Amino acid sequence: MDLATLEPTADSVPVPLRHPTTNERLTSDEGAPITISIVGMDSEQFRTRHRAIINRRLNAGKKVKVTAEEIEAESIDTIAACITGWQYVELDGKILEFSRANAKTLLTRLPWLREQLDEAIADRANFLKTSPTT
Repeated sequence: MDLATLEPTADSVPVPLRHPTTNERLTSDEGAPITISIVGMDSEQFRTRHRAIINRRLNAGKKVKVTAEEIEAESIDTIAACITGWQYVELDGKILEFSRANAKTLLTRLPWLREQLDEAIADRANFLKTSPTT
């Protein structure tokens, strides 16, 4: 088997959002799926953000303790860095324009959304060029 067939793509993929308790797909008022496009954990966006976190911790020294709030903020920043766009995302009654700041707002206010995107980012099957046949 040629391992190059398992090389991850750099393309983003749309993730259809699901209701946090019923698991039903979320749709716009017109019935279109609400999606957020992401790149995966092998992407340059993810790896750059992840290395920055590690470097900051290494440079801080041994005695610096990391808080739960810092870890959560790092997670939000990393996921936000992996978002490349979205369709039909509405918040507080208004269509939300895509931006990194708006992505962080969504991820901070909606922990269930953060969980869905984190799982999709970590699922390498979402980002393989082709599926293995053997």
